[in-house]
Amino acid sequence: MTIEGPDGTEIHEDMKLVQISKVGKSYWFILAEKTAEEKQKELAAAALATNANSITDLQLALAEVYEMIIGGK
Repeated sequence: MTIEGPDGTEIHEDMKLVQISKVGKSYWFILAEKTAEEKQKELAAAALATNANSITDLQLALAEVYEMIIGGK
């Protein structure tokens, strides 16, 4: 994310939305850098999701082989 203001430009990576509020007709929001722990949790969650999909694919393949054996095809 690039933030431009009167003091210059700042570049931030891995930001998260902390809060958003409406005041009158304007919206105000608070952003914060993700902590190392939050980044690690995201990586672990992504790895688990990938592994869960792989296990499902393997289970489907084994079920198809089993059906072929039982069906005599």
